[in-house]
Amino acid sequence: MLHKFSILLQYLFGQPKSLNRILAITALVYVYFIGGFINNSITNSVSTLTVALVENQTIVINPYLFDRRDVAKYNDNYYSGVPPGASFLLTPVYSLVKTALFLLPHGLEKEIDSF
Repeated sequence: MLHKFSILLQYLFGQPKSLNRILAITALVYVYFIGGFINNSITNSVSTLTVALVENQTIVINPYLFDRRDVAKYNDNYYSGVPPGASFLLTPVYSLVKTALFLLPHGLEKEIDSF
């Protein structure tokens, strides 16, 4: 077992292109383990509730509903299916980021998005 591990270490770090391998392995680990936290149903539900709280001062997420997982429907309105604590904590952050983006020169966001 230890011999196989040493061969693996030699393969990963003993070659001249080891930096490329390290970066590739790091990217694979990120995509497999961490990348799922960016666009999952819980994150989407929290973010839609945060936007609804700031933009409309309500917990109804109808205008921002793009993912129908982790939501609840009651009287033709959709609500977040997760507890609102994280959304309450993110509300001031979203408000500050929205204000900062509003202060940018007109058209700069289109230039940034074009990259």
